[in-house]
Amino acid sequence: MFKTLFLLIYCLLTAYLYWRAHCYVKHKSTFLKILAFIAFCLLCLSLISTTAWGEKLPFEINYWAHQINHVWLFSLAYSIPLAIGFHIFSLRPNKQSRHWFFLWSVLILGTTLLLCGYHQYKEIKVVDLEIPVEDWNGIDGKPLTVVFASDLHFGYTINKPRAKEMVDAIMAEKADLILFGGDIIDRSIVPLQKQRIDQDLSRLKATYGVYTIMGNHEGPGIPVREYLRSCGMNLLIDTAIQIPGVVNLIGRNDIGHDNYLRSEKLDTITPDDFRIPLKELKAMLPTKTHLPTILLDHAPKIPSVKDLSGIDIMLSGHTHNGQIFPFNLILSATHELTYGVKKKGNTQLYVTSGLGLWGARFRLGTQTEIVRIRFVPGKRNKVQILFTSDMHSQLQADRKTGLGGFARLATSLSRAKKQFSGATVVVDAGDFTMGTKYHTLFTRGLPELCLMSQMGYDAVTIGNHEFDFTGTGLETALRRIHDTSALNKLICPNLNIPLLRTPKTRIISKYISPGDSLRIGIFGVLGKDAIADAPTAGITFSDPVQHAIECVAELRRQHVDLIIALSHNGLAKQNKENDLFLAKKVKGIDVIVSGHTHTLLHQAIEKPRIIVSSGSKAAYLGQLILKHKDKHWNVSDYRLIPMDTSIPEDPRIKRKIDFLEPQLNQNYFRLFGCEAKTKIGFTDYHYPDLNQMQSHFGDNPITQIITDAFVYAGQQWNCTSAGKKNIVSIYGTSIPTVGVLGMGNLRASLPTGEILAEDVFNLLSFGSGPDGLAGFPLISVYLTRNEVLTLCEMDANIGSRKRDFQLQFSGLKYASNPLRPFFNKVYRMELTTQRSQPNDKRLIRIITNLYAAQRLSDVEKMSHGLLHITPKDEYGNPINDMNSRILRTAQGSEVKEWWAVMQYIKQYTPTERETPLQIRKDTQPIGSWNTIKSLFGNYNYFGWIQCTVLILAMGLLLLLTHSFVRKIKR
Repeated sequence: MFKTLFLLIYCLLTAYLYWRAHCYVKHKSTFLKILAFIAFCLLCLSLISTTAWGEKLPFEINYWAHQINHVWLFSLAYSIPLAIGFHIFSLRPNKQSRHWFFLWSVLILGTTLLLCGYHQYKEIKVVDLEIPVEDWNGIDGKPLTVVFASDLHFGYTINKPRAKEMVDAIMAEKADLILFGGDIIDRSIVPLQKQRIDQDLSRLKATYGVYTIMGNHEGPGIPVREYLRSCGMNLLIDTAIQIPGVVNLIGRNDIGHDNYLRSEKLDTITPDDFRIPLKELKAMLPTKTHLPTILLDHAPKIPSVKDLSGIDIMLSGHTHNGQIFPFNLILSATHELTYGVKKKGNTQLYVTSGLGLWGARFRLGTQTEIVRIRFVPGKRNKVQILFTSDMHSQLQADRKTGLGGFARLATSLSRAKKQFSGATVVVDAGDFTMGTKYHTLFTRGLPELCLMSQMGYDAVTIGNHEFDFTGTGLETALRRIHDTSALNKLICPNLNIPLLRTPKTRIISKYISPGDSLRIGIFGVLGKDAIADAPTAGITFSDPVQHAIECVAELRRQHVDLIIALSHNGLAKQNKENDLFLAKKVKGIDVIVSGHTHTLLHQAIEKPRIIVSSGSKAAYLGQLILKHKDKHWNVSDYRLIPMDTSIPEDPRIKRKIDFLEPQLNQNYFRLFGCEAKTKIGFTDYHYPDLNQMQSHFGDNPITQIITDAFVYAGQQWNCTSAGKKNIVSIYGTSIPTVGVLGMGNLRASLPTGEILAEDVFNLLSFGSGPDGLAGFPLISVYLTRNEVLTLCEMDANIGSRKRDFQLQFSGLKYASNPLRPFFNKVYRMELTTQRSQPNDKRLIRIITNLYAAQRLSDVEKMSHGLLHITPKDEYGNPINDMNSRILRTAQGSEVKEWWAVMQYIKQYTPTERETPLQIRKDTQPIGSWNTIKSLFGNYNYFGWIQCTVLILAMGLLLLLTHSFVRKIKR
């Protein structure tokens, strides 16, 4: 019906234009009349050539008749509006003088359009597509290159010279496989036979062959199919084949005009029902191996997502993209896809505008093209991130848990890389040092970082514990690294001053295939909570969120494919600006590798950003596999791989670790009268591990030993104050002594059995003192009774919620009730070593480490100015320099906290099995809520203010409720 209507309009408009031309030339010269008559005859001949009578004409006449007809048909779309305009213009009176001007304008414009259209037709463009195929490693590791062309329309319009140009363009791409989308022949093989176009088609060669489907212009005729086969083409007509080890091909038969006519007579039948269903075609393919799968369908009748499942790309033609403007716009507005690329489900769709054309040799607003498709292994859209954080120098397996060790980690990294076919990036989120005997070599060149570089890490950021030797100490350690590749792994977090010019962002290119790589942008960030835990850094830090925003913007400007944030910030709920906060505030981050809080995430957080965390001490290797879909990276797989005894140690890394042992003893342990493996005690007690101790609020066996050792150290060694002899007795009686330990300083537990010097060092391994040696020294300060009570309040209010802030005491017990007012939860405190309790003005001696003393100023900040502590010397004077309060031996050496614990264990615990280490049994009591005293006893002014406010609020609530009830009753 549409074709009949089109031909009717076409003939009527043609007749009208020629009638107008006749009216114009009948009064003109005979020469002009003859030209018009010849043009009319040629047009009639061209119309006859499109009918069945045209085949009876001689080939040369039929060939030129087609050219004229097609040129006229092309120009008709543009000449009709111009002719009508000219006709309307000619009807206006007194405008005869402008007729020729208007006519010449039409001729010039028409000629320009014809030339532009012919140029667009002649120029062959190449469209590149890249299709990643999952679970496919390519052909011997290389991509598969396919050239696709459609709608060549060889015949009267596309002649032999043009056929040669088309074949040359296809062969120039050196494809592994050549595919055609139908309509190679324009209705009849007669013009192809006359011009010997088969000579050019036979030149089409590819490594894995040439395949084609049938189009509507070729029809169901057997001679056409035989002709194509004779040219070396393989026909896919409602069939599916597999080229072994290369590709799956599914070729659908064209719906065809005949099937449309048949379906119109049957209400329940569609044209597609005359073809084999796509589901059955896919079932013809072997399923043992996954190969790229291509669907060829001439007309872009797009199946459903379900039917397209398992197909990597569907290729179609037929539309020519409308061929000339504005038909391309009309088609695109009325069809799902008439040209270009589109994603449907997991299948890529592409409809080409064709290599040939139908009708005249002109294109306007479209292009002549062939499509070059590269099937690459699914590596670009899949990436593996192997990550760690907070390894704390755990070069060897933990003696208590049996987990960890860099040698096992090296084996696991190597295995994970080999088992994954895509790009792999290995990163660490900071605190890679500080925690075992190996960090005593920190200032000699950071052996942990050097080993991580040799293990294959791509990027490592700096955590707060990297500043335990101060910022200057870290810079000194970095200067002593001779391995430049190790330095190149380091990414500087949000420092206001760059550290050794270490960049804040880094782009890592991961090889995918020749000439192609995945660009991964990485930056580091140190959160505010971690910054607060680095009081010894001596460096100023910028705002973490603003730093992250700037880094993301810089990486996006450099067009990276994936952005990873190595965030030493953590996921503690008490920290309002944790990594979840960072994810919400900073757009553009794809993955956050979280460190600092030692969180063990067994399931990745996926909203608002992907967040992962692998715990601490190299006990687990995190493995995150991402898949790129719909312009976003999504979690494909996530797991934590335990570094247990089932994983063999990498011999190369193990040798390097063993090589460090003599250096440890020579440069550190022998300075303290022992070696790392020196046996100092024995215990048959099964101590809880670090996580169990930190998750339990209250005393535990390990901290009882440590705090008792602190008190012991205060009795054995003194410190100097302003050059005067240390005074341990004021007011005529001995001053009570309390040992204080922050749980954030406890880094390990003790093993069952032999206790070695390195085990005790691991307990309290962090930091350094003014002597530059590893380990915080112990200090002696004095506080009033109220200030000690403030310490208890901080423990009861903040330590109960934030495990790093828990305080452990020796010589002190307190009772608290969580139902009491904020910062007034402690209702009883007593010194266990004193029968008579000191008054408010009496000083109490506190033995703790240098780090804890430096953080006493945080009490005022954390209590919002409500509480404060002022450390004093034995005379009650405020201390300006904490280094002056360091406990020292008779030789003037710093009393390191771990060494004091070792001396305590050696003093009270023989090394024989018969006399194991004893544990103090008294624990600090936690008050019961159901006693009157625990709820209302010993309130301070701040507690009474809170109670008063609460009582007033309850009274106001009762009053409002009473008023509301009275109104309802009325």
